[in-house]
Amino acid sequence: MLTHNYFELFDLPVAYQIDLKDLAARYRRLQQEVHPDKFAHASDQEKRLAMQQAAHVNSAYQHLKVPLARGLYLLELSGHALDEKGTGNAMMDPDFLFAQMALRERLENIPQGDDPIEQLEGFMTELEQAKADFYGEFKAALDKQHWESAQEIARKLQFYDKLHEESLLLEEQLFD
Repeated sequence: MLTHNYFELFDLPVAYQIDLKDLAARYRRLQQEVHPDKFAHASDQEKRLAMQQAAHVNSAYQHLKVPLARGLYLLELSGHALDEKGTGNAMMDPDFLFAQMALRERLENIPQGDDPIEQLEGFMTELEQAKADFYGEFKAALDKQHWESAQEIARKLQFYDKLHEESLLLEEQLFD
């Protein structure tokens, strides 16, 4: 039976910083062990179990390979998970919320600009730099087990990830 802890499943230390190539290699090995095709001639119960195990391995891999998901999982393991709305127990910093509204407005106005593609590229570069800075802070907070700080940064990263997704959608629209 597979362990429920994703780090234990992949025999990795419980830490934010992991080797993604090593994780991918461990994932492929585990998938070979539990792949449902390997149980094609097994009983229905064994097939169901193999499907569940393969789904668990896939879910674990998805959580550990994505930095924010991995960090949120570490918060969950530590008993400091964000609630379903991603808000945790604290209110968001009003200055940060105001800055987010300004960024969203700026993104919405890009298509009306003189050179929307160039403006979007500049916007995305700024966004990536801000995300990189927050990810550095997030890693430091998790490493030091400063859970409340990590929660606050995770909430901010969720905003930035959503804004990044929206900018990618705009990029597709501009190139269509």
